[in-house]
Amino acid sequence: MATSATSPSSPLRAKDLLSDSSEAPGLNQASSEVTSQLYTSLHLSRQAESTARAQLFLPATFPPPHEVLDGLAQELSHSLSVGLENNLKKKDGSKHIFEMESVRGQLQSMLQTSRDTAYQESATPGAGSERREEDSFDSDSTATLLNTRPLRDLSPSSSAQALEELFPRYTSLRSGPPLNPPDFQGLRDALDSEHTRRKRSWKVWSFGQTKDGNIQTPHPSSQHCERHIQSLQTRVLELQQQLAVAVTADHKKDIMIEQLDKVPGKRAKKLFEILPDFPETLARVVEGWNRHEAERTEVLRGLQEERQAAELTRSKQQETVTRLEQSLSEAMEALNREQEGARLQQRERETLEEERQALTLSLELEQQRCRALQEERDAARAGQLSEHQQLETLQVALEEERQTWAQKEHQLKECYQALQEESQAQLEREKREAQAAREAQQQLALVQSEVRRLEGELDTARRERDALQLEMSLVQVRRQRFLRRVPGEKT
Repeated sequence: MATSATSPSSPLRAKDLLSDSSEAPGLNQASSEVTSQLYTSLHLSRQAESTARAQLFLPATFPPPHEVLDGLAQELSHSLSVGLENNLKKKDGSKHIFEMESVRGQLQSMLQTSRDTAYQESATPGAGSERREEDSFDSDSTATLLNTRPLRDLSPSSSAQALEELFPRYTSLRSGPPLNPPDFQGLRDALDSEHTRRKRSWKVWSFGQTKDGNIQTPHPSSQHCERHIQSLQTRVLELQQQLAVAVTADHKKDIMIEQLDKVPGKRAKKLFEILPDFPETLARVVEGWNRHEAERTEVLRGLQEERQAAELTRSKQQETVTRLEQSLSEAMEALNREQEGARLQQRERETLEEERQALTLSLELEQQRCRALQEERDAARAGQLSEHQQLETLQVALEEERQTWAQKEHQLKECYQALQEESQAQLEREKREAQAAREAQQQLALVQSEVRRLEGELDTARRERDALQLEMSLVQVRRQRFLRRVPGEKT
């Protein structure tokens, strides 16, 4: 008996599904029709999956600015919510997988009977070689791989051993990674790069510059957008997991078709003899898959409409971005002008600071000179005070001496008047009496000599008084000059 080995990627034909067509032509024809329907469903599922993957991994070409970021985040959240609801609808196909598991259980019971018969026929050499050819795919033992999470999620645990006995290669392959896994790492890297780029754009757009040229703190809305993007990334990861489950289900269908293609004609004949309703069961499964594919096509149509709406929104946002970039360029030019003015003001401040330092140094020198002049002024004031005290003492002494000389002058005047009167009387008496006159003349001569002596003393006293007055005037002149010099030095 010859079996045709077909790969999951190669097209399945009706004539390759059952090789022993001479033994049961009616059964082979029914199996070919069912298998063709399964292959058509699988092909449509692959096309829908590739289209959905292309739409999911479509990168954003033009990043929105700070003003429209909140609106875009809300639109993205709505799109992800719709995609999540549509993906949850896809889980309805799991009941078809459960029906297929029941079919596998029936096939396992039939193949177990066929295997017992083959063991009985293994006594003959020819039968042994034929059995090894028919059961060559039983050599792959994958019992440890049946407990992985995709198997538990997609099929009941009771059919795990039956599935291993019925489709050993299928069970060894379905626990592994899918043939064409979606590029989740690329999507994650794209999200990280987009997150980093948006953070930079927020810093450029929402950061300002203070008067001193320092950078201010970021706008509070950027932190809200970061938290919103993190939540969106979490939902994207959930969608990735659900997409992985869907890809695993499609991979299961592909491997199941491959294993159905490897079922020998004799076993297929026995299968249809034991299970007369097997074609109807497969037809119901195919019908369920077709409904699943129709739902998926409807979902893809909705995603296409959402994509067109997103592209229209993106074009509008691109226009907004262009206007905002122009405004940003104008703002940057104004900022450059402000920075140039700030640099000029900084240079002026530096020049004024240098002048202030020079003036401060000059002020310190002037303060030192002022302190020295204050010390000299204090010393001069002390000397002036002592001279003033001396002047007051001299003035008191001069006043006392003036009073004394005034008294002496008064006494001399009185004495002079008395002497004049006396001389006059004496002259009169001399006229009357010659002898008395000569005596009077002698006395007068004595008195006159005394008067001349007194007048000489008076002249000497007057000269001394004039000298003292001149000395006092000189002292006053020196005092006035000193007083005029001290206020000028103080200012």
